Amino acid sequence: MRILRESLTALAALLAVALVALAAVPPFIDWKPWREQIAALAAPTLGLPIRFGGELRLSMLPTPEIDADQVSIGPEDRPLLTAGRLTLSLDLTALARGILRITEARGDQVSVRAEAIDLLPKPGEGPAAPGRKLGLDRLTLKRVTLIRKDGDDALAPPLDIVLEAPDFAGPFRFEVTIPREGREWRGQIGRFEDGRARLRATAEDHPRAIRAMADGWFGQPGHPSQPAFDGQVQVSGNPVFGRGNDTVQMPFDLQARVLLQAGQLSPRPRCFVFSAGVNAELRSRLHDAGAEKVIDKPIGVGPLRDALLSTPPATPAMAQGGDACERYFAGDRALYQAFQACARPQLRADLQTGDAALAAADLPALRRLGHSLKTALQMIDEPAVGELARALEASAKTGDEAAARRDWLRLRDALHRLHGDPV
Repeated sequence: MRILRESLTALAALLAVALVALAAVPPFIDWKPWREQIAALAAPTLGLPIRFGGELRLSMLPTPEIDADQVSIGPEDRPLLTAGRLTLSLDLTALARGILRITEARGDQVSVRAEAIDLLPKPGEGPAAPGRKLGLDRLTLKRVTLIRKDGDDALAPPLDIVLEAPDFAGPFRFEVTIPREGREWRGQIGRFEDGRARLRATAEDHPRAIRAMADGWFGQPGHPSQPAFDGQVQVSGNPVFGRGNDTVQMPFDLQARVLLQAGQLSPRPRCFVFSAGVNAELRSRLHDAGAEKVIDKPIGVGPLRDALLSTPPATPAMAQGGDACERYFAGDRALYQAFQACARPQLRADLQTGDAALAAADLPALRRLGHSLKTALQMIDEPAVGELARALEASAKTGDEAAARRDWLRLRDALHRLHGDPV
């Protein structure tokens, strides 16, 4: 026993000396001849073959690292991942025990094939083998291109990805950005228990001023008893559509409880356009861009539901016949009255908006006001006043200040009467 203890002490001392020496020596050593041996050492940990096609640099202190150029992982004829540069940080304690454990990875100019996702451990999965750690303290990838599974074209613009997942059982944090388009997704997922984990995530589209937030339970992929998501979702924003005099600003704030089953997820989301300002030319362009259906406002609740739920989506019929409650609210008197209670008080604010726009000779603001009111007025059963709003939208769009003034004053008088004010 004494001999064994002294031998281990001597080995530990030699290891310490070797680490110090390696920390200083690598800049003067050509590591290229060792690329195949290092790749063979790393392959069992990755579970895939790895190749180094460029420079290879090793350092041991303060943190052991492998820094390589022109790296490919996976089959040689169809690699699942390639990187212009890849840096792997290793666990020094594990390395001293003869175990290669990657704690951090950094990559630049990375291409990843979609099928690589199938090889990742599932969230909540335990260690596959003794000494193997399913997780990374930090993964940082720059300029990542995702390649379609059955082709060579990109699924999205280049991404920047940060993932902190010391254990794939959770918790972990993620951040994905598209720098070129100003979009980002970030969030945290807690530890998986009984097939689910807490999810808090935010998605932002900065150029369009739109934000979506989710807070709920995220189901473990493939778990038979858990929904894909069960929680609250909020989508808000203040986007501007159009150009020049044709711009329309549409502030909104939507909140909903969402229960989503895995079978409802689709790799190809369906796109619907719901608008009161689509002409024939724009309708054609929207269809060419992939819109499945363009739905004109106003429309009744029933036809709208049928149009959205049908597969393929049915062409919704324009609301006709009966009063506004029948046309737009499927005869639901309580829903209709609730809408009236919200819409009619808004007329006071609309009057103030219109007067301010007229005083400032702001024709785009008058056009937006007419655009909004023409639909709302029809839905509160005031179609004649809605036609006055439609006329204001048209005259303001042409840039005819005198005509827009005339049409606003006519609409203004009608709105005062609806609001119960003396004209």
